[in-house]
Amino acid sequence: WEMEFSWPCSIKDIKNISTNFEAKQIYQNKSTEVIILTLAPGESIKKHTNLSTIFFHILEGNGNIRINDKLFKVKHGDFFTLSHKDEREWINNTNDKLVILIIKELNFN
Repeated sequence: WEMEFSWPCSIKDIKNISTNFEAKQIYQNKSTEVIILTLAPGESIKKHTNLSTIFFHILEGNGNIRINDKLFKVKHGDFFTLSHKDEREWINNTNDKLVILIIKELNFN
């Protein structure tokens, strides 16, 4: 699985972010961070929030996301946005990996 981006880097040139799941930062500047997040079957990410708006695009697989205590199914091709107020928890309860493109605004004002 390989994907080229229009930014000055490609998936080949990514650097890892320290996490217990696979998260690869593929771009960052003063206002934006782009991450590819991969959850293996059975993996999850505990409830958390961020300081800004975040955009999500499901690149591969299916799974669940709990947003403010309401559970939603996600699948390949889904795209959605959450605000800094939205608490979320990712859950991959399938037999396949779940791959998510995450775009974070880094302007916290």
